[in-house]
Amino acid sequence: MKSEAPSTLRNDLYYGYYLTSPTQVEETRGHVNMLWVGGPWGDDVAITNIKASRIATVFDVSDHLYTRVGNKYYVNGKRAESLRALINRLRAEGIIHHVVAVYPIDEPDINVA
Repeated sequence: MKSEAPSTLRNDLYYGYYLTSPTQVEETRGHVNMLWVGGPWGDDVAITNIKASRIATVFDVSDHLYTRVGNKYYVNGKRAESLRALINRLRAEGIIHHVVAVYPIDEPDINVA
């Protein structure tokens, strides 16, 4: 059964889905006011989704802070440079104002070596 979006959206809190897949922006338009991007789909998809949605965004920056080896993440020695490059790219793309939060990594207690 498909649920319908409410006729009036709340503006006193953010709501969305954890990690928006490359094809979910249109699917979720109108019933979320927050996008969650990054993670397994990378920066190019994240930027495309931010531009398409034009709403508040949480950016998963784990790929900029950590290097994945097998099932574990290790601190990336070039994390400052990588994160700085991402921020500069978001500025150059004219979308940094949509990023309201960054998310360093999901479940660090089990994911970080």
